[in-house]
Amino acid sequence: MLLLSYVITMSIQFEFAVLVNYMTFGLTVLAIILSGTAVSGDRMRANISSRAGRTLDTLKYSKFVLLFAVPFYIMFVVLEFI
Repeated sequence: MLLLSYVITMSIQFEFAVLVNYMTFGLTVLAIILSGTAVSGDRMRANISSRAGRTLDTLKYSKFVLLFAVPFYIMFVVLEFI
């Protein structure tokens, strides 16, 4: 995925580091939305108790998004701090 991102930045006038920053931020926000962590504790408890199976599925999807974002996190740290 990172290689594809690098090839895309070569074909358009867009910097690779900026693309990595946007992807890192976007995937993190998507994982937060899918997991339901952005809501209050009472609402999260009610959602888990009313539909336990569906909540576990959405948590599984948010884990997949975070696993997909790991290479972007690594590149973000390398490009920003090293």
